[in-house]
Amino acid sequence: MELTYYGGGCVQIALKKLKILVDPLTGAYGPDPKTKADVVLYTQQPDRPASTSADVTIDSPGEYEMKNVSIEGVAARLHTEEDESKQNGASFIISSGGSRVLVTGNIHSELSESQIEQLDGVDVMVVPVGGNGLTLDKDGAASVVRQFTPDAVVPVHYDDGVTDYPVPQTGVDEFLGEMGASDREPQNSMKVSGRDSNEEVQVVQLAVQK
Repeated sequence: MELTYYGGGCVQIALKKLKILVDPLTGAYGPDPKTKADVVLYTQQPDRPASTSADVTIDSPGEYEMKNVSIEGVAARLHTEEDESKQNGASFIISSGGSRVLVTGNIHSELSESQIEQLDGVDVMVVPVGGNGLTLDKDGAASVVRQFTPDAVVPVHYDDGVTDYPVPQTGVDEFLGEMGASDREPQNSMKVSGRDSNEEVQVVQLAVQK
């Protein structure tokens, strides 16, 4: 599978027979990404759903299967929610051919044992890092990542110089520093092909595609 980043929390996960778009951009964030998708996933209910050509839209927890791709939505407490019993969001695990990608969404950094058990065993995590009340900040994002053992983490939802956020976001450098990662040239996409033997979590920065 191949990951592409469109700014905000929006990523495309392309597989041989299926294209999945997570949290497509709408409203204040700018234009919808110029890409078609078979499935659209929302990690929380959008104020205004994006205009897409997708055949299937999923915005709640559950288990879904299509074209040999497994999509598992796990109930999540949003990062601003103080009540632990309220889980108004969803994190999604996309699995295919032995590869597993977790898109956390705006998840609260304090995860329950049940959530950790359900979300564990992924190869790549996609985590928002921009903070300022809009999403997880560098500390919260790093805390979430450290509760798992992924090969790589892809930071999203930060000040990329392109996306127009309703609330200013911090740059990705702060998260890189928190993770002890060096600043590297952003990649246009990332291919995921199962587990690697990396001893440390690799931080992969993706360039915004417009």
